Amino acid sequence: MANPFLGVFLHWLGGLASGSFYVPYKGVRRWSWETYWLVGGCFSWILCPWLLASLMTADVPGVLSRAPIDTLGWAYFFGVLWGFGGLTFGLTMRYLGMSLGMGVALGYCAAFGTLVPPIFRNELWAILNTHPGQVTLFGVVVCLLGIAVAAYAGLTKEREMSDADKKKAIAEFNFTKGILVATFSGIMSACFAFGLAAGKPIEDLTYCSDLVHSAAKAGKPITGPAMVDSNNATNLVKALAVRGFFKGGSGEAPASAPTFNDVIDSLEAPVSLALRMDALQAAPGGAGGAEAADRQAQLAQLKAELEAAARVLPAKLAALKTVNNTLAVRLRRYQENIQDLRGKGAEWAVIAAMKDLPRKEVAVATLRSGLDFLALHRKHQLWTGLPVLIVVLLGGFTTNFLWCVMLNLKNRTGYQYFASRLRPEHAGLAGAGETHGPGGTDVIPAARDLRIPRLNNLLFSALAGTTWYFQFFFYTMGATQMGKYDFASWTLHMASIIIFSTMWGWILREWKGSSKKAHGLIAAGIATLILSTIIIGFGTWLKGQGGGQ
Repeated sequence: MANPFLGVFLHWLGGLASGSFYVPYKGVRRWSWETYWLVGGCFSWILCPWLLASLMTADVPGVLSRAPIDTLGWAYFFGVLWGFGGLTFGLTMRYLGMSLGMGVALGYCAAFGTLVPPIFRNELWAILNTHPGQVTLFGVVVCLLGIAVAAYAGLTKEREMSDADKKKAIAEFNFTKGILVATFSGIMSACFAFGLAAGKPIEDLTYCSDLVHSAAKAGKPITGPAMVDSNNATNLVKALAVRGFFKGGSGEAPASAPTFNDVIDSLEAPVSLALRMDALQAAPGGAGGAEAADRQAQLAQLKAELEAAARVLPAKLAALKTVNNTLAVRLRRYQENIQDLRGKGAEWAVIAAMKDLPRKEVAVATLRSGLDFLALHRKHQLWTGLPVLIVVLLGGFTTNFLWCVMLNLKNRTGYQYFASRLRPEHAGLAGAGETHGPGGTDVIPAARDLRIPRLNNLLFSALAGTTWYFQFFFYTMGATQMGKYDFASWTLHMASIIIFSTMWGWILREWKGSSKKAHGLIAAGIATLILSTIIIGFGTWLKGQGGGQ
């Protein structure tokens, strides 16, 4: 059951974690960048993903072992590409600072990560054709405008500050170099959104697995459904189109290219319409006047639609029986199983909103077994994205691990992981308190204290890495609350990161020395970003209220 305002709040928590994760690194001393980055990364990309997914879901190894190989491969591949964005993200902070660096890099990341997935899935036009979708996309546009204003504020600050002020706030400030790096970093970082989209079948497996395990523990075992093979789904749709499935058995060609979800929606229509009529009849209302007339008109329309859906259903089922496809058998069984759900309007609203057949099948099986489906759904849906993070972040770990080890070899800094003192040739290496990116060095004061505070460094790196992971921990939770407009989750995530990273930029005095105009612009940018999150949340809420037009 989607709750978009809870989703916005969770995305804000994720943004707070992402906008804050680099701060603990400033407590690291006498480790090279590659050393503390890899130590923190082990927590970000390996330990935390496995630990949290194992604690919050039932069978992580089983889910991953049953996931399609192409799903695992694409999720990992996009994670590798995202790793390049993460590596250069550190350079962005180094050259532009936290507020401007995140504003520019995440602007590119937001635009590509939000719009490319629905375009790739051919969903953008369908979203634009509904009022809630238009509101949600307007919120995305407002977000991108806010990011542009924030970036312009950074440019204004750069033009106004003296060289001394720039170097004091950001030791290696370089606007031109920073913009180039931020562009590359932002585009590559958007690949994380592509990886999450590619890993969607893992989410479905996790949801089904969790419900199956809960049912078994309650002594009411149910069977977990198989994943839907995309080739089988495509072949089934083509075969049904030829048999007139989408035209009520008339044999006419469909007006537009149908999808597998269109098949499911068509089979669900009689149940959905009947339950909508029940809800409308049960709702309190006035005894007469315009309100009563409006209700009667709505009931009459629903009744006509229900009669039409019931009239063409036998022909649709007959078409399914003529197709030699395993999915056709599953669809006929699913249609039979949902016929006795009268009086289950709240449960059906959740099931009908699901996008995938396996989730629908296991949800109906849970409901028919007599278990409290809504309680189990609320319990499990929040965590379905956690196993996907394991795969995507493993790809990111691969890129970062290879780069950091290469730097360890090049700079002869590999010993630092276990050493208690710096070697004399590395006496110039400082910690993250003085440097913000790969290879940066600073001279330690004349006392040449070469002792490495290993425990402190490990704790600060672990804190930074864990904080970083929690951005996507909350992101996956927030995405489950956004319903069919979960594509907007990426925009919300980017906006909240910019809001909180700018806050840290103010705290760390990166804007000291800039004019009132620059301060006004960044304040306007942040206000616009906050407004965008409200608009997106409202658009998603409208969809949840049934505002499809």
